[in-house]
Amino acid sequence: MAEKKTLDVVTALFKFAGDGFKYNLQTFPDTISAAAFLFTILFQSAPLGALTGSILALNVVAPVLQKFVSGFLGDSAIVNQEGTNRAGFPSCSGHFPGVSFERILQLSDTKTFSDLDHNGAPSYYSMFLGFLTIYISALPVIYSKEISYSPRRKASTTTGLVILGVVVVMCVLYRLFSSCESVLGLSAGMLVGGLAGLLCVGFLAYISDRRLTNILAFPLIRNRAADGKPIYVCEKALKKPPPACAKPMTQNEVTTLQSLRAVIERGSQKVGIPISSDKLDEFATFYANNADPKTGNIDGQAQNQALTILGITMEQLIQIRTAGQQA
Repeated sequence: MAEKKTLDVVTALFKFAGDGFKYNLQTFPDTISAAAFLFTILFQSAPLGALTGSILALNVVAPVLQKFVSGFLGDSAIVNQEGTNRAGFPSCSGHFPGVSFERILQLSDTKTFSDLDHNGAPSYYSMFLGFLTIYISALPVIYSKEISYSPRRKASTTTGLVILGVVVVMCVLYRLFSSCESVLGLSAGMLVGGLAGLLCVGFLAYISDRRLTNILAFPLIRNRAADGKPIYVCEKALKKPPPACAKPMTQNEVTTLQSLRAVIERGSQKVGIPISSDKLDEFATFYANNADPKTGNIDGQAQNQALTILGITMEQLIQIRTAGQQA
């Protein structure tokens, strides 16, 4: 008795899940549209808002596209389907029950709200599949530079495209096996919707400098700033070159200065008193301009200035020179 009750509960659960899954396939376009609209409000995301607006635009132009394309396809692409689900509304429209942009725009033709099972070809459902597929698939191309700098983002983007492909394939199979679409009508609808999606995503990326299509919030990489100057500058380009020597130096003086600088550099590293290369450059220039050509030494006042340039005391200089000569 208990086993039978458990089996009934499990069976009912699977049936409920199956009905829900089927319903989401039936209303896939409106389900995605509602989700995009909801997340636009929750996250106040401009890219999601742009996607939602693009879907609404597709709703508006769908009847016009149907009339234009149906003239080329003829009646061979139209499937007469009057199936209804348990809620009592046709299962092939792709819309939630109620009023949609597509049916409102057809009011002028029918003098009443058009039926949910409108048999226009290509269907809004097929155009939406093509629109969404191309809109999302174009993003890795638009942000190829950003993705190339992050293997993790590249992997996640690839995974997302694979999932999108699986979902689209399921929707296509559902439409074909439920006799809601013919192969010709479905192919034509996806082609027309794909062209609309490519136009939308390309236009939005162009007018917003790729900001309105940045659904994945990539940190954008640009070559130049607004004023035309490079954003990223090599560190060496920011360093001021050391001033030129005010007096000529003999080769012996150059050798002596290079040796002194090397001793100070080695000694500072050994005793743990850091002296930056900028300070060493400034010290070398100062030393060359103030050293006595005959003795190669600098006077007391110049020594104090040299210590100030290096940022050390006389005791530290002695300690550094001793360590540098021993290294």
